[in-house]
Amino acid sequence: MTGEPKGSQLPIEKSVAVRRAVGLFLRRLNGDVDISIVCPVLGVLYAATLGGLVAVGFRPAIPWRFLPYLAFAVLPFAIVVTSTLIVIDRQAPRGRLVKLAAAAGGIAAVYAYGGSILWIPAALGLTIVVRREFRNRARPLCLALVSLLFGYASVWNANYILGWLMRNRVADSTLQRADQFLYGLWLGGTPAWAGLFPLVRNPLAFRLLEHAYLALFGEVLIAVLWLAISATSTDLGNFFKRLFLAYGFGLAIFILYPAVGPPIFDPDSFDVAFRGSLTFSIMDQMATEYRAVAAHGRLNGFGYFVALPSLHTLVAVFILGVVRRTPLLFWFLLPITSLLVGSTFLLGYHYLLDVAIAVPLGCLFVPSNR
Repeated sequence: MTGEPKGSQLPIEKSVAVRRAVGLFLRRLNGDVDISIVCPVLGVLYAATLGGLVAVGFRPAIPWRFLPYLAFAVLPFAIVVTSTLIVIDRQAPRGRLVKLAAAAGGIAAVYAYGGSILWIPAALGLTIVVRREFRNRARPLCLALVSLLFGYASVWNANYILGWLMRNRVADSTLQRADQFLYGLWLGGTPAWAGLFPLVRNPLAFRLLEHAYLALFGEVLIAVLWLAISATSTDLGNFFKRLFLAYGFGLAIFILYPAVGPPIFDPDSFDVAFRGSLTFSIMDQMATEYRAVAAHGRLNGFGYFVALPSLHTLVAVFILGVVRRTPLLFWFLLPITSLLVGSTFLLGYHYLLDVAIAVPLGCLFVPSNR
């Protein structure tokens, strides 16, 4: 009796298994799910990651430094933007000028981003104007905000767990050499890595990029508020499902190719002339937190170590894709997303390959029917 050796069938079997896994993933990705289901599922996921954090020997922490920023800067910003767009959308504006005005508004919002003194009173006033929309959708809105907390807490816990498990396997040196080669083509010669960033040093451009990088959480909240008010509970549930599957996909890539980014791998890559900036402060906190993880020390609750792919870029592109058929919101977020994507490598948070891989991944998770 003749036939192929048993070992030669293994690659075929593995290929079939991979295709089946991808097919199952895509079917699950395209299936509908209500926000009332997603919220408790994310709660279970949070409990599981919390247990995983304890299992690897860490004491769970609450990000007390981040929560006031979220409550008094990011949330008011998102309320102002969403409420303003609702008021404008009531008038059903159309035309190129409206798109240009929305894009200009996005740029202006990025420049002023983070100023809680500006956003808080405006948010209170505009909430009164659109109170009917918020009141009529109170339940899905509350479920969405709770889902957001559970989901991001799970992502941060997973970052800590994987940061600990992969601490001796980081592969940043290859990405660093690739960046030096590519930046050499742009700048001429082989640039020194120390002090290379930020690549953009004009004060106005630097401020825009600095705020754009931070605007991701504002973008997420704007999308959540808009969907909670204007979309069905199923659309809202599908958004959260895809959002956190995208994060999970990025974390899975980190397991296969762990890289932590220039601020953590080589903090000297950021020029000392900019070390009084908010960007340096954030990078320094990231590096300090990663060192605490590697040394099994005390955590601050805000773990964010994945370089490849850039989760910032992945999620920003995904959100832009979700709102692409809502012209007013799309054109408002387009310049913010463009600046955010640029900020990830121009300021030195990420390697070029991190961003190049994240863009198509973000598109992958965009639903085709919205």
